[in-house]
Amino acid sequence: MNLLALNHDVLSTIVFSLSTNDAFNLSATARAIHGLAMQRALSEVDLWCTEQMRGFCTFMLADVDGRLRWLRRLDISSETFNIEEDSPGELVLVDDGDISLCAAIADVLERAHNLQHLSLPFSGLLLQTEPRIGDAVATLRELTSLKLHYAGPGRTAIALVSRLSGSLRELDLSLLEEGAEDVHLFDLIAPLENLRSLNVSWLRPGNIQVPRDRGAGRRWPALHTLRIALSIIPLGEFADTFPNVQTLTLVNVGMADAGSGACWPCLDQVRATPRDPEGWRVACPVRWFQLEPHMLETNRATLGGIQSMSPVRLSFEIQDYMTDEFWVTLAQDASRLRYLDMMMRDPAIHTKLLSWMDRAPETLKPLNIVCLRLCLLDIPYGIMPNPGKLSDELIKRKFTSLFVNIPSVRYIAVGFGNRSLNHYVPMQCGTFDGEISWWRVTGAGIDRRADPLSPEDGRRLGEFVHSADFDAMDALDETVMHARRHVEYRPV
Repeated sequence: MNLLALNHDVLSTIVFSLSTNDAFNLSATARAIHGLAMQRALSEVDLWCTEQMRGFCTFMLADVDGRLRWLRRLDISSETFNIEEDSPGELVLVDDGDISLCAAIADVLERAHNLQHLSLPFSGLLLQTEPRIGDAVATLRELTSLKLHYAGPGRTAIALVSRLSGSLRELDLSLLEEGAEDVHLFDLIAPLENLRSLNVSWLRPGNIQVPRDRGAGRRWPALHTLRIALSIIPLGEFADTFPNVQTLTLVNVGMADAGSGACWPCLDQVRATPRDPEGWRVACPVRWFQLEPHMLETNRATLGGIQSMSPVRLSFEIQDYMTDEFWVTLAQDASRLRYLDMMMRDPAIHTKLLSWMDRAPETLKPLNIVCLRLCLLDIPYGIMPNPGKLSDELIKRKFTSLFVNIPSVRYIAVGFGNRSLNHYVPMQCGTFDGEISWWRVTGAGIDRRADPLSPEDGRRLGEFVHSADFDAMDALDETVMHARRHVEYRPV
């Protein structure tokens, strides 16, 4: 089929579904598609070093109408600049060339009228060095997402927030440096009435000024996603001010006064280290609770979060501190749990796994879970020649005790891979990235058996259990398996 024979709308859909690198390569294949492919290639740019940044600015400014007008997303890494700490809390640019580079960034931003997403490292220092950067950002009417990292020095980056357009949907703000102690967060973001996502770090108690009118919190009715990191803040003030939050992420938050003592009625998703729920007193029903690894974990802290949130889906990495007491208490207290999603680091695929299998399945009998997934991490390729065959062997030889001891289990999954890293979200582990095989469990008692699902049924099941519809347990089989539930499949 001749790609160029497609109409422009179809061709645009195909091109803009490509990665920017693939689109750039496509632009070199035919003159007729060069322009469209370059639009996609130039729409999203990640800059990771000084030389790349200089080349980007020169290239884009050489043809504003033909190049810069297509820029929609610009992420500038902290490695782009040479930064040193001249004195405690005082950051400086090391090279004079970096100062001229700030001017080039301002030139780009002044002409990038269609930019929608911008990430600026050391934003306070950059705006202090080149004020035109802040002036340019304030005039970007199409901007919907802005990340201002290390916004303290000179207060220039902090002042920029109050100048932003009301069309902004996502704000990522770091208040690490000295000089940001008396910044009142709620007053600062007051003009941003359409915020949907707020990511803020390094907050101190002085950054929170409780609105006199509690109803003022309704100024952000669309804010559904909240992430707090490295902060000591009472949870109740955020629950009062952002009452419609559904997704909450907590990274290394500290104990604080109880504040108003408020919490949300319910949450769709909470992602946190085990000590965070204890410090923040999240005490409401949660559909999905994701536990992040933490070096100071304890049974008490982890179980406290699970008990107070009573999740429907629970995801965590199995840790050495999780003793028999942990599994017994989990089985007794997680009454709403329907999907237990676990990861385990076991390169040899026998040491930790066999130890866990010897003690955990029996203690998990009281659970009423429907789906169980166990993903093994850090598996060397030398001992994993065929993931499908290996998962088949694990199910038959080692996992049988799981679905025999837990009669409510209807689907079980085995995965092999690693956790992906999110470079844009520091101190937060990524999701599982690897091969997953799903199995359907039938029968009763010792006659329980697991039959593998086809890749398509497994994909459909995975999508369903990760969706909000998973709460509707009665629809699980019919919704997911209606197409091929009688088709037998064996891994190859």
